[in-house]
Amino acid sequence: MNCTIWQMFLKNRTRIFLFISYLLFFFVTSGCRGGDPNLLEREDLFTLSIGKTESQLDIFQLDHVPFTQNIQLQMADGIFYISNGNSNKIMQFNSYGDILSLLYNPDNNPMPLQLSTDSGDNKIINKRAFTYPFLMLGNFCVTKGNMLLVEDEVLEERKTYDEELEAMLDRIVLRFNRQGELVDYLGQEGIGGTPFPYIERIQGNDSGEIVIIGRTMKSWVIYWFSPEGQLLYNVSIFYDKLPVPKGLNSVMPSLETIFADVDEKKLYLKIDYYIDLTQTTDFEGNKSIGFEKSRIYTFDVAKKRYINVRELPRYFRKESSFEIFNSEEQEALYEFIGSASGGYLFFLGPDIENENELLIIDSAGKVIMRKSVVIVDRELIYRTFHISSKGILSALLCEEESAKVVWWRCDKILEEDRNE
Repeated sequence: MNCTIWQMFLKNRTRIFLFISYLLFFFVTSGCRGGDPNLLEREDLFTLSIGKTESQLDIFQLDHVPFTQNIQLQMADGIFYISNGNSNKIMQFNSYGDILSLLYNPDNNPMPLQLSTDSGDNKIINKRAFTYPFLMLGNFCVTKGNMLLVEDEVLEERKTYDEELEAMLDRIVLRFNRQGELVDYLGQEGIGGTPFPYIERIQGNDSGEIVIIGRTMKSWVIYWFSPEGQLLYNVSIFYDKLPVPKGLNSVMPSLETIFADVDEKKLYLKIDYYIDLTQTTDFEGNKSIGFEKSRIYTFDVAKKRYINVRELPRYFRKESSFEIFNSEEQEALYEFIGSASGGYLFFLGPDIENENELLIIDSAGKVIMRKSVVIVDRELIYRTFHISSKGILSALLCEEESAKVVWWRCDKILEEDRNE
């Protein structure tokens, strides 16, 4: 009997080994994910269908063509605002996915069915639609006082080229009140000012101040306004004058992006440094470039100088979790995705097997959290993130047939850190 079992084992040892390997792989990579302490729980809030109606997301995507549409998300006090550049509209939803309001160009959208367009003063209406003839809706922001700031293009005759900035001036920032009425617009000097160059993002801080971050061919340009629209500071960060750490004169700095602080008049610059290996060439005779390290510089807007620097921890990853016994790792760069009150900064590592690493550091550069988040990149055609001042990370994940609004409650982690 025992001999027979042993013979059966020898005969089928290859299949048994493969079966055991499969079980090992399953439990290592997929089993018990809900209890994985390294995985930050994601909450799926609601889903938007693709289409043209007031509560749908209009995404037009051609095969083999890069996605270039401007779609953004912002969350404030549990209310979600989603801009849809393709339809020149901004939608407002509660956390259940019910549409609350719509600001839209009627030339690009059908008449809303779920929202009232009646502006009669004698009616109390909770869900309203407002119209504005946007030319090319871009970035947007909701301020502390619930004023909506929306980037738009100016008419052709108002566009000018600035020789000093080396940039086309063709963008303004419209300001709408809670009733959907246009109040005024901001330009470089303030209300009614000269159009801006290319706008990277619009931010509002907890004091109601407005920060417009633009880019030109030779610099980043930051315009800092009071809640009333008065220009307080104008700062230029030139590419050829980026800070270089002492003793590393041979490195080449590359400025990834800039975010404004939520509490104070400060900017955060993520700069990646590369080493020019002039003595090293590859087999084809090309010069080699090596990554040195990423750093976060804090820039005081009032004093116009750098006041702090933090080094980001290195990020290494395996190419695939299918290679269970492969210990080789490759270094990758974090993406700077925003800041929260208290000087907390958020970074996202590149995707691997549908997961990304989320890194949060404090004002001293200490790592507060380093966990995996599930985003499922391979099914997406577009994604965008937003971090609330309290530290809630929200995302709009767009697929071909629908789009999900999700969030990760990082604010609880930050609250625990503040109370320590």
